[in-house]
Amino acid sequence: MRTLIFAIILFSFNLYSQEKYNLVDAKLFEVKLYKNNAELYHEMELSLKEGINEYYISNVAQTILDNTIIAGSMNTGQVFSVDYIYNHINDFGLNKLKDSIKIIKREIELLTLYQEKKNLEIEVYEKIPKQIPNNNIKYSQAELKEFSNLIDNELTRLFKDKIELEEKKNQLTEKKTELEKTLNETIKDNTKNIIRLTVKSDKPQKSKFFLNYICNNAGWHPSYDIFLEKIDSKGELISKAKIRQYTGIDWDNVVLTLNDGYVSNNSVPNIWEWVIKNQNNTKATATMIRLESMDNSEQFSGGFGGASKKRNFDLVNSKENENYAGVEYNISDKFSIENKTDGKLLRFNQDSLDLNVFLYSIPKIDSRTYIIAEIKDFQQHNLNEGEVTTYLEGVYKGKTYLSVPEKGYPEISFGVDKNIQVKRENLEKFSENRFLSSKKETKFKYKFTITNNKKVKTKLKLKDHLPNIKSDDFELKTIDLSGAVKDYQGILTWEFDLEPFQTITKNLEFILKHPEGFIIRD
Repeated sequence: MRTLIFAIILFSFNLYSQEKYNLVDAKLFEVKLYKNNAELYHEMELSLKEGINEYYISNVAQTILDNTIIAGSMNTGQVFSVDYIYNHINDFGLNKLKDSIKIIKREIELLTLYQEKKNLEIEVYEKIPKQIPNNNIKYSQAELKEFSNLIDNELTRLFKDKIELEEKKNQLTEKKTELEKTLNETIKDNTKNIIRLTVKSDKPQKSKFFLNYICNNAGWHPSYDIFLEKIDSKGELISKAKIRQYTGIDWDNVVLTLNDGYVSNNSVPNIWEWVIKNQNNTKATATMIRLESMDNSEQFSGGFGGASKKRNFDLVNSKENENYAGVEYNISDKFSIENKTDGKLLRFNQDSLDLNVFLYSIPKIDSRTYIIAEIKDFQQHNLNEGEVTTYLEGVYKGKTYLSVPEKGYPEISFGVDKNIQVKRENLEKFSENRFLSSKKETKFKYKFTITNNKKVKTKLKLKDHLPNIKSDDFELKTIDLSGAVKDYQGILTWEFDLEPFQTITKNLEFILKHPEGFIIRD
């Protein structure tokens, strides 16, 4: 019964609120999701009266950028203004709950007064037996017994009434507590950011309106699965979107579009004065080789799906569309995403990759040899930076990160190849003073031994470096590079094929002239 009363109160509250406020829920039907924001599209039907109409639109995002709101009529009716109201309390209709609480409080107060009256009566009856001996009137034993029974009966009745009053008071107190809780929850639920829409109509009518805006606390970022069955075969790419949705409302059965762009303030860059000042010259010289660790692929011995050449994934139907606003993926199937969702995975594309696979080693930094794949046709797939999960010959190799360079091809690590051994030996390093010279000469000599323990032919890219001279105090003389190609930073690259079980060697030898006392760290 109590639940029914609460339901009636809440229903009356909602009905009264909607009538007083012209409160309308906007139906969300489409979402365009950017990397850092979302654009939401709503529609609603309004019952307009002649003249000016004011509607409060609910079921909208709670993180709206208020200067992005657009509203209009789909047939008749003229939109005068659109306002985004923060922390709006829909207080009309709360009076019904408040009045119910006031009535119960008054009843509790009356019961408290009745309790006090009963307490006074009990106090009077309890004093009567003590006063009888002080009277000059003599009573018989029968009269005293009858009088005592009368007092006991009255006290019993009074205590029973007192208990009943306490029970009623406790029940009303419990009802009051529940109503106050309902009131607080209702206020909390109805304290939201809403949109106020002012519309003019030349006659009473029903008209459909659209509403769209951009909001924060939503976005997506790409991630990929790349499968490579054989070193010399094409790769298989699965594009995925990890979606974050904290807009304050559920996205129920909406048309979803993924846009690979960002919503920005479109600020135009400027150029400023270029000031040249005299600075202290720095005589630092040697540039160490820079290695971005390739060891971000966890190694697992277990397989993933065997060596099947064809994988079937639960992909949504999508269509790619490229325009000035960026690349968009229109998801054909309608989608639902609840509020407070983080990391929902959506596989939306499957394609083949043209890969150039080779082995890669920098023995000065890391003695291991890595399997690297260049994505030759990356521009055809509109790849973005993101996490990549790699699989080689049906085996899960771990996770790495895809970076798209300004020049060249993106590279993906498929982990370590333990069957290729690369050894770097320091054969010679000594310094000597030159006659009539303030400089010393230090000679460096290294030997690289590369062994292919596999039954197949492989390609290897080997890297090392020379000191990068940026001062007249130093002079570099190369003796033997074994055919390595040197770039402008002094990075050396050897590229060659290794036949099955073949072992080859490469040499690196050079002399560095430097000031006396200069310490060279290899």
